[in-house]
Amino acid sequence: KKVLAICGVGGFMMNSQELETAVRLRLDLVIVILNDSGYGMIKWKQLGSGYQSFGLDFGNPDFV
Repeated sequence: KKVLAICGVGGFMMNSQELETAVRLRLDLVIVILNDSGYGMIKWKQLGSGYQSFGLDFGNPDFV
């Protein structure tokens, strides 16, 4: 079956090494990356807990 993964850029970069497995197994996989230039879920959780955001924003490589 065709698989569609939709993920933020931070989540993708934390798991991008799994692409090797997908290529090796010849999986029919499409990945849509939502480029928000940061670790959005971690930032959201920190701000919601009253902490300052630190070290969660970054420039991105050319994902294409």
